[in-house]
Amino acid sequence: MLLIIKGHKNIGYKLSDDSLKRCQKAIEIIEKNNIKKVIISGGIFNSEQIIPVSESMRSYIINHFENELSIVIENTSRTTIQNIENIIQKFSLKPNKEQIIFTTSWYHIIRCQLIWKFRGFKVKTVSAKAKFSLQKIFVEIVGIVIVFLYFWGIKFPEMYFRKKYRTV
Repeated sequence: MLLIIKGHKNIGYKLSDDSLKRCQKAIEIIEKNNIKKVIISGGIFNSEQIIPVSESMRSYIINHFENELSIVIENTSRTTIQNIENIIQKFSLKPNKEQIIFTTSWYHIIRCQLIWKFRGFKVKTVSAKAKFSLQKIFVEIVGIVIVFLYFWGIKFPEMYFRKKYRTV
């Protein structure tokens, strides 16, 4: 069984509240399911970040386990589509070959499920707590539309959605 955690962002070296909640949910899943293999995805999303969010999340999770836990990171993604596609490519994942649990914040689940489904994967999603925000809901609605357009062959230049930041 493989656990994949979608990163959110850092402020400096510190995890955002959403990233922290995702880590806490991941620890709960790891302990409940005796998971030994974890992938954390997330690069540098904004100029406030000093290191990729996946590195900070890995440090937080590793500090909660005494035993050997295999945690690998994907730290170049800056969008949700990139997160999932880079994980599939970098770790040579094949549809339905391995049981995958994917965790992210509750408001982000639908978009992530769509991307996994469009790529042919059946993934169990588990949501982490996050504060309610109309802005987050709006961003997700726009993000879902972008996912449909992307998989229908309409690709948007990244510059329309995010400033370019350094990647590690």
